Amino acid sequence: MDAYWGEGYDSQKNITLAWVYTLPAPARGTLRLACASCAQVFADGQLVAFAPMRAAHGYARVSEYTLPPFSSLVILAAGYNINSFWLPLARPFCAAELVCGGKTATLADFACVRADDRLQKVQRYSYQRCFIEDYVFDGRRTALLAGDVSAYP
Repeated sequence: MDAYWGEGYDSQKNITLAWVYTLPAPARGTLRLACASCAQVFADGQLVAFAPMRAAHGYARVSEYTLPPFSSLVILAAGYNINSFWLPLARPFCAAELVCGGKTATLADFACVRADDRLQKVQRYSYQRCFIEDYVFDGRRTALLAGDVSAYP
């Protein structure tokens, strides 16, 4: 699996990137996923996996998920890019392989957008955690989770 992160985002703190993959017809699949911090996986808008992807510094953990039939798959990954007791300072990355219908897709085959409805510039009130979570609920996230990337620039 090749690891990716959005162009120009690898040095920014506290961002969320979304990778979206759509199929012409619903199908089952298997997803192998590794991220630097946390990830959520949605199939047709339904949460199918949440993973704090913690591992020892310099290592990554690969989780495998059997997915229900889906038309759109969305992977949300957080890149905190800061040191804390919860997560070590590590360059943000996400790596995934989707095996579906006898074909294998990597993140290079997914559309990638920055989910800017989770605010980036927020308070960090202790070394215990990374940043507070602050969202703007404007309906774009619901559209994204259904596979529509046009809501984000």
